Amino acid sequence: MAELKISDGYQCISPGDGQEKAFYPYFTDQDLTRALEEVAEGYQFLSKTSIQERKDMLYSIAAKIEERAGKLAKLVTEEMGKPITQSKAEIQKCADMARYHADQGEEWLKKEVVDTPQLTYEIHQEPLGPVLFISTWNNPFLQATLAIVPQLIIGNSVLAKPAPNAPRCILEMEKIVEELKLPAKIFVPVLTTIPQTEEILKNTDIKGVTFIGSTKAGRRVGSLAGESFKAAVIDAGGSDPMVVLQDADLEEAAKGAVGARFGNTGQSCVAAKRIIVHEAVYDDFMAAFILETKKLKVGDPMDEATTVGPLATHQARDLVKGQIEQSLSQGAELIYGGKVLEGSGAFIEPTILSNVNCDMLPSKEEVFGPVAAVYKVKSLKEAVDYANDTPYGLGASVYTKTPEKIVPLLETGNVAVNTKVATNFPVPFGGIKASGYGVYFGREGVTTFTNSKVVNIPK
Repeated sequence: MAELKISDGYQCISPGDGQEKAFYPYFTDQDLTRALEEVAEGYQFLSKTSIQERKDMLYSIAAKIEERAGKLAKLVTEEMGKPITQSKAEIQKCADMARYHADQGEEWLKKEVVDTPQLTYEIHQEPLGPVLFISTWNNPFLQATLAIVPQLIIGNSVLAKPAPNAPRCILEMEKIVEELKLPAKIFVPVLTTIPQTEEILKNTDIKGVTFIGSTKAGRRVGSLAGESFKAAVIDAGGSDPMVVLQDADLEEAAKGAVGARFGNTGQSCVAAKRIIVHEAVYDDFMAAFILETKKLKVGDPMDEATTVGPLATHQARDLVKGQIEQSLSQGAELIYGGKVLEGSGAFIEPTILSNVNCDMLPSKEEVFGPVAAVYKVKSLKEAVDYANDTPYGLGASVYTKTPEKIVPLLETGNVAVNTKVATNFPVPFGGIKASGYGVYFGREGVTTFTNSKVVNIPK
């Protein structure tokens, strides 16, 4: 079985079978210098285009994504193991994202006029310049699309740094953008080392950064961005609670828990990692949850019938297995699953742990895999205390007929009521606490990377 050798470069090992599919050496310093020159030229070109020209570029990108949707979905699955039906949904979401920003961008960026008795103020949203996007691997083409789409409608060019184990989706996006046949490169992948990436962050010609990844890395990126006053959005870790109160529809809650925890093999920042259930309905919920979990099919991610694929790397599988074992050593109870599957793939069974409390690992660390930690609580107050007892604050979901009693009490950036948390590009998305700061998507996400220039005009 091939191992991920991060020190050598960007190595693509398919987690379904353990075979190497591609390898890319790290950029040399000369490669990086050229990329910085190209992204600067790209910005100079974009700064002279009209909003209509940029909208047309996005419509073209949306069409090109849809034209090769099958190929792109297979690439996502091969690259990080997502079941193919979920990869197909990811690709369609990417096309929809490009089209939506083309439809809404002009409204988001239009001049705002504010009148006072003495002055008229005009607020103009202007592009900042080249922006760095640092991606992770769990939604690789969605993140490649998120790298280019909001910046393109603004007029900012993009340096895109992929995860070392999943660079090919960003390289495919580069090909799509190149088919626009523009006079300059507006989307430039950079296959850089950590020190090289930090040099980019320190470069004052780079005017902003979007980061998606771990909390530890997010702190470092945010610190370096702050030193040069860059606009920044940091989307870091999450350990989202799902709260099931005594008036919940338990059948819907159980189905929701399975989708929210085991979708993308549990590898989502907004997965429902901690399931907090009122004792009055705990036994009935657990019976329904286990029944729904047993319906999942673990297997070849290219098989349309598969609902749970491998983890993205063998190292990730081993980490999750270790987290399960540590949780059990702390007193958690294994209710279902928990085994590493034999073979060359990075598979682990969907797992349910019960008897979990706030002193155990699932409350202290993000478990980025198919492991549901279930807590039993006696009251609404205890449910809220458990939900908030985490370093993170990305999302939360609640199953109840009276959401007004709990939603205002949750310390989080997003709350879903009787459904799961999901990113959706019409509205902003971001977290608080150790989950980061800033938002992407929606008008707020776009204008983060603009200069709100205020013009004062006397009356």
